Amino acid sequence: MYSHFASLINAHYSKSMFLRLFCPILAALFLSVPLGTPELLAQDGKPPVRYYEYTLSNGNVIRGMQLPEAPRTPDSPRCYDVKLESGVILSLPTSGTNRRTVSPEELLYYKNYSNFPDTIDGQWELAELCRKNRVPTNIRNRHLSRIMELKPDDVALLEKLDVETQKNVRKAHIALGHKFDKRTGTYMSEEEYAERNGLVKIGGKWVEKSKAVLAQERMASHREVLKWTSNVKKWRIMRARASQRAEAEEKLGSINNPSALPALIDWYDEEPNGNERAYCLSLIRNIKTSPAWLKITDVAIMDDAFAARFEAITYLKEDTKINEEHYNGKIIELLKQRLIPGPQNTNEILNRAAFALGELGDTVAIMPLVNALVTKHTVANGPAAGGGQQYNVGFKNGGTGGNNLFGGGGGNTFGSPPPTKEVVYQNAEVLNALVKITGQRAFGYDKAVWVKWYDEAHREVPNVGQ
Repeated sequence: MYSHFASLINAHYSKSMFLRLFCPILAALFLSVPLGTPELLAQDGKPPVRYYEYTLSNGNVIRGMQLPEAPRTPDSPRCYDVKLESGVILSLPTSGTNRRTVSPEELLYYKNYSNFPDTIDGQWELAELCRKNRVPTNIRNRHLSRIMELKPDDVALLEKLDVETQKNVRKAHIALGHKFDKRTGTYMSEEEYAERNGLVKIGGKWVEKSKAVLAQERMASHREVLKWTSNVKKWRIMRARASQRAEAEEKLGSINNPSALPALIDWYDEEPNGNERAYCLSLIRNIKTSPAWLKITDVAIMDDAFAARFEAITYLKEDTKINEEHYNGKIIELLKQRLIPGPQNTNEILNRAAFALGELGDTVAIMPLVNALVTKHTVANGPAAGGGQQYNVGFKNGGTGGNNLFGGGGGNTFGSPPPTKEVVYQNAEVLNALVKITGQRAFGYDKAVWVKWYDEAHREVPNVGQ
């Protein structure tokens, strides 16, 4: 009766788009079918019956009301007893059958979709009915795809359709995720658009083919870093247990993959124990790459513990024998930059860098060291004006130094900055480094004498025979 009533209403108002969309719902309301639940029918005071869709192992789909489970013997297989719209009752094996609930809105769709014409406008109405009534997307896409079959492929013929139909075609393209190609003035599938524009999908995103290899390499590198981060974390936990310490140190000691370096550097930076930092530094050393050497160089200058700095310098001295190219090109240059006074290069940092250069003994550092014999630095001269402190309340971007609770950037400084003064230092570690590299002990802090000696020592002697 329900289906027959809905069909009569649809047939009577077939010329009205509005009523054709909503008459199934009106019919449901008239018949008091609850639309908010899949419990559709109550018969003779018995529990309501649910509608389900059953997908069989062979791919066939059956829809109907599931009846209460009939009594069965212990040996009989479990079955779904399903009553079809025609009144036929089927027993479907539960094994190999997928079952899902059919909502009241979807049930109305199945009972009434045949009343809509197989035209562009009719299929669009059905697609919208599916969208508004929570009918599964794959069903809606059938009607959108049908519009693609019904529309003329020729642009000139498409433009001859009435304006509303043309709009429905465009909306169907957009609903299917099609892209508009300005060059051809047509819509095409995402795959066709990508192929025409030289794009490939990497990690769910479309990228240019020329960048695809690089993108894949980056993704693979990122996955490798995550894998090693997990391994290092696991082995650190194992190392803290006496029973697993030897095994953990064997695994940690065998690490030489560059992808493990970020995890090891994080470990070093967050480790408060000096002995543990020294152990971690030995692991970083095993990764013979430029970033690893640069981290060791940073430790040689920035670690507050002299023992850690000296151990890092020892590693650098030994590793120069392995890779002279990286040593000469980067490590010495980094240390030389620390000899230039500035906000980051305090007098203490400058002397630490000089000590490292003296231990490494590279003659390319002679003139930078000569220039750093006597340096002028700006330092604080007492407390801030008014005896108060200087506070910075703001949102720094992440980076080294300090805890940052809020992230972000900017901020305001309250209070007067402390007064400053300029102080001239004679740098003992710089002089010691020069003496160690050159063997010249008599020049002291006299920069002019050092420059004169250097020029004479490096003056080219003319070849008299030429």
